[in-house]
Amino acid sequence: MMPTTHGEQSSTVNRDSQAYWNKRATTFTRDATSDYERWLLDLLALEAGEEVLDMGCATGTLAVPLARAGHRVHGCDFAEAMLAILEERAAAENLPITSHLLAWEDDWE
Repeated sequence: MMPTTHGEQSSTVNRDSQAYWNKRATTFTRDATSDYERWLLDLLALEAGEEVLDMGCATGTLAVPLARAGHRVHGCDFAEAMLAILEERAAAENLPITSHLLAWEDDWE
């Protein structure tokens, strides 16, 4: 059996597709516990109550801890399933998160 080349693999799995991320949503949720996520939250050094735009927010990996810290967060993603989970998480903790169905290439106005 021949190994699959990168080009062949990318034709069957499109990681840029909305469908791919909608399918992954149910297993994607995690809290900001990795070294990178902690580093990024520290690096942001936000003032109390600042408003944050989290583009590509997924299920709230950064949006949820930012909102828990008292920041109003606008979570944007192009996968409806990701935003549905984000909204559930925000509602469960009454967090100041507003979700927006939005892709990088959309008009953000």
